[in-house]
Amino acid sequence: MAKVILICGLPGSGKSTLAEELAKSLSLPLFSKDVLEASIIESGVLLTEQLNGVGYTLLKNLVNEHLKRQSSVIVDFIADKNRVNELWPDLLTKNLIVIECVCSDKAEHKRRIGSRERNIAGWYELSWQEVEEISTRYSPLVSNRLVLDTVQSSSSLLANALSYVSH
Repeated sequence: MAKVILICGLPGSGKSTLAEELAKSLSLPLFSKDVLEASIIESGVLLTEQLNGVGYTLLKNLVNEHLKRQSSVIVDFIADKNRVNELWPDLLTKNLIVIECVCSDKAEHKRRIGSRERNIAGWYELSWQEVEEISTRYSPLVSNRLVLDTVQSSSSLLANALSYVSH
């Protein structure tokens, strides 16, 4: 049965890095909300402040197309419970595997945000103040999830994620 593997967490928590490594290891397509929305901004169709959930719609449609073909996918976005319930509630009806990335070392998390250069054309980087503000509203999507602290080595994180996904 096809799965949706969701890699979620706060900005700078390491979710995109893990999602990329997992996608390579499993040879699965990876869809990132930031990359999808950046493509729209880069095209000039909308400005950042006009996106209003467009990334969720794009993710939903891409995921559904793959699931129709019995193909598993990996998705990478914050996945705040309230935002998902508002913009993509049927995500919870999928064969969903959730891995949440956290960074328990606040100084390291702040350093990551300050030095981030993801090279996503048309996209912007958040400030530490914006990440802190997001964290005050963030609520995990589901309780049944693997939580990985990304201060661990990337090889350990990948091994844990692969083990969790294979069950």
